[in-house]
Amino acid sequence: MEPATTIWRWLSVIAHGAVLTVVLACSVESIAGPTYQAGAEPNDLRWDLAQRFNFVVDSGGVSFSVVTPVGCDLTRGEIVPSIRVSVRFDMPDVNDLMAVAVDSPVVFSVIDACGAPVAWQGAEPSHVRRYARVSIQGIQEAYTFLRQMMPPGFSLELPLGTSQVVPPAVVSIEGYIWALYADRTIEVDIPFEPNGWVESEQHPGLMISVDPTTPPRPDSPIEYESLPTSQPGTSIRRPTAPIQMYKYTTWVKSKTGTPVMGLADSWYSPSVRASVEYVVIKTQLFDSEAQVASTSLGQSVISDAGRGANCVGTLSQCEYVFDRIRHVLAVHPVEVKIPFVLTNIPVTAVFSVD
Repeated sequence: MEPATTIWRWLSVIAHGAVLTVVLACSVESIAGPTYQAGAEPNDLRWDLAQRFNFVVDSGGVSFSVVTPVGCDLTRGEIVPSIRVSVRFDMPDVNDLMAVAVDSPVVFSVIDACGAPVAWQGAEPSHVRRYARVSIQGIQEAYTFLRQMMPPGFSLELPLGTSQVVPPAVVSIEGYIWALYADRTIEVDIPFEPNGWVESEQHPGLMISVDPTTPPRPDSPIEYESLPTSQPGTSIRRPTAPIQMYKYTTWVKSKTGTPVMGLADSWYSPSVRASVEYVVIKTQLFDSEAQVASTSLGQSVISDAGRGANCVGTLSQCEYVFDRIRHVLAVHPVEVKIPFVLTNIPVTAVFSVD
């Protein structure tokens, strides 16, 4: 057998139009999976906040992967089973909930149908977390208007040990996800033109600066003209002048010297996370006369240890004249662990060849 380079190929085995279902005896040799609570005590789990969530299992099952070294046939591969579960949030209470880290759920207990713990090959929980802003969006389905939380949920994949017999059913999976709460969310508007560091009157501890490299903004709305076409009664509309762009770069920092982070940053240092006073959620362009705000699709926020959070964005000229740059921030963010208990997870197998 050749060395350890592996290739991954997926093949679903369908039997008579139905997915092959696995029915096996309970494992009497199951041992406890790794208990990953990362030094946390049980009271670190916020069961009070978990009551605002409703974790719903959308789908679940056990898949089998056959890992074969290059040059070997499939009969010499190693079968690796995994429990896979897709979980969605069913309209939680999003009051003061700012973001969730759906890419780093932690599982510390899996119980099979016989009440025995299931062993899985879990990795140590990552110290890096990436948060996604929580929002409620309306979705039209046929004649029904539904409200759905974004992000909609998360997925679990638990590779089983090679000596672990695949359970006929999983009655419970316990774990937690990270969530970010905040005292409040604020909006701070500053003039578009660079003018050094500006201290917010409403929030004296916050300072924002427009970078000197920011070019002048368009000083008028876009205008169009109509041109006739060869078709009677029809015309086309085009701008009367080349379309200009809003481009901006700003810096946000705290007067106390504590870090200001961007929500999309990688949250990796416990000491930094504990001392963050402000989190920049996003920036917008604001027309102070029309009272209209617009979010640039290209806007981003990246924190800088020396100068604070760096915010950039671009937007095409439109019917509004944006004269302010709006910064949406969360004040005093706090990371918490939201526990979940998933029950009666279906076990439907999809055989995969890797």
